[in-house]
Amino acid sequence: AVVSAQSTGWAPQMNPFDRITIGLGDEMRKYPIYYNLERFASELKKLFPQSEHDAIDKYCQLIKDFAKMPKAITGVLKLMPLPLTKLLLKLGCFKKQLIRCQETTASVVKGLTSNKDLQTVFTYCWGDYGTEPDHSSFRTQAALMHHFAGTGGFYPVGGASE
Repeated sequence: AVVSAQSTGWAPQMNPFDRITIGLGDEMRKYPIYYNLERFASELKKLFPQSEHDAIDKYCQLIKDFAKMPKAITGVLKLMPLPLTKLLLKLGCFKKQLIRCQETTASVVKGLTSNKDLQTVFTYCWGDYGTEPDHSSFRTQAALMHHFAGTGGFYPVGGASE
């Protein structure tokens, strides 16, 4: 189907391409979100204490690890009952980190850090796929973060009417 008689040009969003604001008034904290995972991590490390840097690195590594996973395997594991998935993992049929397909976004993030602001930053885009972190698969979160980490976002040149 043709959306427009003219070809649509796409322009990248600025970097940072998103911002998170937590709190109000004097308690307000802002966290810019950058594409490119290395930049994302380095900018977060400027805003969080040294004690949180390991959690930031581990989160980014999990995003990269999930991006390398074959999509069919993660889908099958997500559909299987958790006890069967755990058995297959215990038998060594899949990499240990594939268990994260059965873990919620919230449980993975809480396992990385107890810092509430950093947990919020790690899970901020859950609204894009519509399932709260307590109920969403970390695989979904990782896929979306990997997508944004590559290029950020784009918008149609001239606006949505173009």
